[in-house]
Amino acid sequence: MINVNDYGRTAGAEAAQHVLDIPHKPDGVFVIADQLAIGFMEALQQSGICVPDDIAVASFNNIPEAALCEPGLTTVAAPIESFGETSASTLMKLINGGFPQQNHIKIPCAELIIRESCGCET
Repeated sequence: MINVNDYGRTAGAEAAQHVLDIPHKPDGVFVIADQLAIGFMEALQQSGICVPDDIAVASFNNIPEAALCEPGLTTVAAPIESFGETSASTLMKLINGGFPQQNHIKIPCAELIIRESCGCET
């Protein structure tokens, strides 16, 4: 696990440097945000590491750039609108003195978008 200070490409490149410095590199990584993952992949590639042959990469968000980078970034597309609607509805209930009917709220499933960066066949 590598901690980062923000979710931009520069932080992703800095995280890649930590991976490049370890003697036994992982076969693959999951990066918490697509912008981080794109910076991570760029730094690996600039150092001669082949994505996905040497290190596979997957991420979360499914931003438009995920499909455009090389290789295309495997990512999880989450239903962000549903997250926002459910969160706002719950917050309004709390503000108005109500309570959520349950402690856990189900939100529609996320979708795995398989692209080249994970090494899987699409």
